[in-house]
Amino acid sequence: MKNTKKILCLLVGGLLLPGVSYGSSDVVYYNMEDLDKVITEAGMDYDRAEVLERKKEHLEGLLEGEDEVNLKESLNDEKEVLENKEEEIVNEVPKVEVYDKVVDISEYQNPVAIDYDALSSEIGGAIIRTSIREKDTTLSKDKEIEKHYEELNKRNVPIGFYHYSRAVNRLEALEEADFVLNIIRNKNVSLPVYIDIEDNDRQAKATREDISEVAKTFSMAMRRNGFVGGIYSYPWFADTYLSEEVREENEFWIADWNGEPRPSYNTTSYDSWQYSSKGGIKGYNYDIDKSILFRDYPLMIKGTSKNTYLKIAREVIEGKWGNGKARRKALTYAGYDYNIVQAMVDKLVKADKI
Repeated sequence: MKNTKKILCLLVGGLLLPGVSYGSSDVVYYNMEDLDKVITEAGMDYDRAEVLERKKEHLEGLLEGEDEVNLKESLNDEKEVLENKEEEIVNEVPKVEVYDKVVDISEYQNPVAIDYDALSSEIGGAIIRTSIREKDTTLSKDKEIEKHYEELNKRNVPIGFYHYSRAVNRLEALEEADFVLNIIRNKNVSLPVYIDIEDNDRQAKATREDISEVAKTFSMAMRRNGFVGGIYSYPWFADTYLSEEVREENEFWIADWNGEPRPSYNTTSYDSWQYSSKGGIKGYNYDIDKSILFRDYPLMIKGTSKNTYLKIAREVIEGKWGNGKARRKALTYAGYDYNIVQAMVDKLVKADKI
């Protein structure tokens, strides 16, 4: 038996206009924000502006005189709020987790204590320390970089590197960059190469302009040599010693261990988040730093990734990447071709309906 009952759903944002007769139709009123949440969780999308326009046309046919004027003003106000909300969403820096449990590792993680098979199966990537400028200003290579690199690389773990800096001027930054380049040359690098800016011995005594120049110089040196350059720091040090321009124009990795489910840091955008320095991980039972990457660097750098387009398309259907313009921006920022993802989404949805 066919269900002949018809329900007219008017998306009026929970607004009931006084003195307006809505007729005898079965009407369900939804709050726009609640409906958005339901649709998002269902992995669906709709053109909110178009729905609002159709609603306006429909209700205008039911009203006349002062009621019509009140309705138009109310709908125009609602449309303006909606457009502002959409613009805010699109302008936000999208933050969708691409790689989780990315560890940074150095000689302080003794290879003897590591089960590399177990660790490699658990992590999304590794950022290995190449070197450090000592307090006496000499440069030292990390004692275990070659062992960590050999074991992780042969297990196909995405690898990046970082250097602990104490540089306070451009010449020292170039010296550090050359030192790092000699270590990583001919290595398989699919994550950024970072300069670690957080030193209290020398850098904290320098100026914001000096340390910003150090970070900029190092990152540019990496790019000139075919690598993706990045900067690592923690909130207070970053805000105090790194210019907004430097943080925005380079891959920025923020260490903020108090955020949940995102870091509290919001001064500038960031591309990776070190969320913990405590606790072990499968394959290593002692404290180790763990991070989330919000960009698919292996895809952007090497053209290959563990995250296939099929996997991303399924995540889109599940609602992980948002909707509309925000989804497009999030996918593009993360390194994916939006058109390829959307075509695969359409194909999966169509196949599911057959």
